[in-house]
Amino acid sequence: MPSPFRRLAGAFAVILGVSVVTFAATSALPGDNVRARLGPYATEQRLHAEHVRLGLDHPVWERYLRWISGLAHGDLGRSQVNDLPVATLLSRPMVNSLTLAAAALAAVLVTGTLAGVTAGLRPGGAVDRLLLLFSLTVSAVPAFVTGSLLVLLFAVDLRWLPALALVDPTRPAILQPRLLVLPAAALTLSSFAYVTRLVRASVLDAAAMPWALAARLRGIPRRRVVARHILPAALPVLCQAGALTMIAMVTNVVVVEIVFGYPGVGNTLQTAVSQRDVPVIQAVTIVVAAFVVTVSALADGAVRLLLPRARTAT
Repeated sequence: MPSPFRRLAGAFAVILGVSVVTFAATSALPGDNVRARLGPYATEQRLHAEHVRLGLDHPVWERYLRWISGLAHGDLGRSQVNDLPVATLLSRPMVNSLTLAAAALAAVLVTGTLAGVTAGLRPGGAVDRLLLLFSLTVSAVPAFVTGSLLVLLFAVDLRWLPALALVDPTRPAILQPRLLVLPAAALTLSSFAYVTRLVRASVLDAAAMPWALAARLRGIPRRRVVARHILPAALPVLCQAGALTMIAMVTNVVVVEIVFGYPGVGNTLQTAVSQRDVPVIQAVTIVVAAFVVTVSALADGAVRLLLPRARTAT
C-alpha cells in the first residue's frame, strides 16, 4: 500500500484538480452572470461597476489564484447575490445534510449488515432469495422515485409522516427526527442492496475459511463462531462499504433533499444554480470533493488497522 505521505499528496492533487476543473467550468459558462442577475435594463455603468466589485474584470488565471489562495486560508468567498460569506450560507445546510446522511448511513449499515449476515449464513435459502430479490428491486429504482413512492404511501395514503421535511431553522435537525424519517429511508433503500451484497459475500468467504470450519467441527455453537470469527473477518469489508456508501449518498442526498424540500446542501446548490451564484456553486463542489477524499482516506486507514497484512505492507 502507498505510504501516508503518498496518500496525502494524492488527496491534495485530487482536490487541486477538482478546483481547477470547477473554476474553469463555471468561468466558461455562457452569458454574463452579472447581466442575468441585474436584468436587461441595467446600464453599462452599473454592469461595469458590478464587474469591478466582484473582480470579474481580471483574467481568469488571476481570479483562480485569488480564489484558491482564499480557500487555503479557509475563505470560501462571498455570494454574488446577497454579498454574504459563502461559509455562513453553507454552515447550516451542511450540518443538516451531514445529519441526514449520518442517519441514513447508520440505518443502512445496521440493516444491510443484518441482512447480509443472515443471507450469507444460509446461502440459497428462502431468506437469501427473498433478500436478493428485494435488494435488486430497490437498487433498480432511482432515489427520487423511491422518495416519491414513500411520500405517496406514508404521507398521502397513511398520513403517518409529513410529505415535506420542513425543518425548523431554530432547532437542530437531529432534534426533529420525524422529519428525517422519509428522506433517510429513501437514502437507505438506495444503498441497501450494495451493503447487503458486500456483507453477504464477505460472510460466505469467512465461513469457508479453514479456521471457521475447524471451529464448527469442534462443536462450537454457530452463534459464537459468527460473533468471534465471521463478523470480525467482515469488518474491513464493512468499513469499505460504509465509505463507498457515504460517497454515494453525497450525490443521492442532493436529489432526495430536493424531493422532500429538506434545507440541506442540495437545496442550497439548486438555489445557487438558479440564481447563477457562482461562488456558492464553486464552494459546494470543492467542499464535497474534500469530503469524499477525506472519507476515502479514513476508510483506507480503518482497513489498514483491521487487516494485519495491510499494516505490514509497504
